[in-house]
Amino acid sequence: MAAVKLFGFSGVVVRLPEVLAGVAAIPLLYDLVRRVSGRTAGLGAALALAVLPAAILTAHSDTMDSLMLLLDVGAAWLVVAGSPVAAGAVLGLAFNVKLFEALLVAPALVVLIGLTARRKLPGFAVALAGLGLSWMAIASLTPLSHRPWPFGSADGSIWNVVFDYDGLDRASGAASAAALRVDPPGLLRLLGTGGHQYLWLVGTALVPAVVLPGIALARGWRPRAGVLFFGLWLLTGVVLLSFMQRMEPRYLDTVTPAIAAAVGIGAAAISRRGAVVACCLAAALAAPAAGAVWVAGQHRSDAGLASRLTPEQITSLSRYLAKQPTHYEVASASVDRAAPLIVRDARPVLMLAGEGGHELVAPERLAALVASGGVRYALLSHSSTPSVIWALHHSRDVSRAAGLPPGTLYRLTATARPPARARSARRAAHHRA
Repeated sequence: MAAVKLFGFSGVVVRLPEVLAGVAAIPLLYDLVRRVSGRTAGLGAALALAVLPAAILTAHSDTMDSLMLLLDVGAAWLVVAGSPVAAGAVLGLAFNVKLFEALLVAPALVVLIGLTARRKLPGFAVALAGLGLSWMAIASLTPLSHRPWPFGSADGSIWNVVFDYDGLDRASGAASAAALRVDPPGLLRLLGTGGHQYLWLVGTALVPAVVLPGIALARGWRPRAGVLFFGLWLLTGVVLLSFMQRMEPRYLDTVTPAIAAAVGIGAAAISRRGAVVACCLAAALAAPAAGAVWVAGQHRSDAGLASRLTPEQITSLSRYLAKQPTHYEVASASVDRAAPLIVRDARPVLMLAGEGGHELVAPERLAALVASGGVRYALLSHSSTPSVIWALHHSRDVSRAAGLPPGTLYRLTATARPPARARSARRAAHHRA
């Protein structure tokens, strides 16, 4: 949001914080691993993270996973540096960025603090809970009628969306049959070549992350507490991501630092000879580096902003709506469609439906708002939600006047249109969906 306010709304600006976070995580991981296992291991870990396709994919996206990665590495760095309480605060901030996804590193951090600074565990927990829950507590003080409906919430409660929709449902909720056919959970998911191509995103680095430390252990290497921390982080992440049903490629950033660290630490532990370590890293990172070149060359991302409107079209839409200001800038049947406009103008938008088509505004309420002039326009798409059906029967397509593709923007009216025209509007909206 800060980047958009400073530089304006565009695809580049929306992705800029993620790019910067992804780049900043590389030297931070180097210093973290250096403190745990030496400079050679740190250099290997930094190199591995720099060429890991999954990390590059996420840094090209408009989601906040790369920032979460940076904060998770920062929390680990603070623990190793002797500041567990500050680490708890940073991990709490990461929770505010990506909720429970950011806490996948927490069990390993708790074990590390227990092994190195047990008396500071309560301070770590208090700082984590205090900062992690602060935003929800403060935001919940505002009545629902004066704040946006949280995306995915069943009852409008912020706590519901955090602990249910983005919590338990993410870990144990069932994916659709179609999604499971494309991306079936299982022990070898991250080595699969179907679906999201996990093998090329992370699997080619995961194999040496396991093999190299295994060879070092066979040669008599005895890891210290900091190394065990990375091993536990890696194990926790791989198991959870392998078996959770509702999986997205960007979730891999919860474990990519641990994978990169394991590669660097394992290579450095095999031999003290620089040439041997260099050969191990070259062999381990050849396939990930080739995948990284492909991801970067194809401009691949796991973007969450699915709007089909270009920045120029968003600007044109904003100017058109500004000619007749109302309380609600526009009504929308889709969060994805309205998100760029919300970011650009920071004006109230009336959401007609939530996640999964859950009705947020009844037709009677929408009709009253249209009649009173509270809302005049709607961004509509194919939906069976009653309020959207009502809007399609009580509107005309004004997309061309706003400089948009047909079937995008509709002028709402309290008077119902003839059924034939309503069917035509539905067909146009379905074509745009």
